[in-house]
Amino acid sequence: MLSKIKAREKYKNLRKQLSQSEILDMSVKIANNLLKLNIWELKTFHLYMTIGENKEVDTKPILDLLTGKGKEIIIPKINSNSLDSYIFDEKTVFNINKLRIPEPKNGTLFNGKIDVVILPLLAYDLDGNRIGYGNGFYDKFICNLKLKPLKIGVSFFSAEKSLEFNNHDINLDYCITPNKIFSFSEKSYY
Repeated sequence: MLSKIKAREKYKNLRKQLSQSEILDMSVKIANNLLKLNIWELKTFHLYMTIGENKEVDTKPILDLLTGKGKEIIIPKINSNSLDSYIFDEKTVFNINKLRIPEPKNGTLFNGKIDVVILPLLAYDLDGNRIGYGNGFYDKFICNLKLKPLKIGVSFFSAEKSLEFNNHDINLDYCITPNKIFSFSEKSYY
């Protein structure tokens, strides 16, 4: 079992080795693989904004896909130790917060049902355990939702066999990579 500390270190180092063209190419492949999930009847998609300097999966291709499909797109904004949700539209202006995350500066707060949450991550395992940056924003956010959404991680890399996890950690239903879709759920959308 890989510890959270070792997993964060390993995957931050693997990302550092990626070029910008590799990141964009793999991010487009991830967006194309998202099309293979049977989720397009769902309405509301919660999507994180990429921290470019962390070499995360670029969510712009996913944002373009969701926009093209006419989906309601919700963007997170950190509020103390949890996330608020804002409706994304052509008027949305972004600021970079102290964690270097692009967040909505303006917009309408969203309090409705979220069907799908696309989550950032550093590592995940074959059981759908996810390791993020360690702040627990998404675990708290998803735990506080009345209706549980479909949780989709995106990663450049394949799953670890086993990762350290805690009882409060929220598991993924799917993780999409450039080459494969990993399924961890009884909910069949693939």
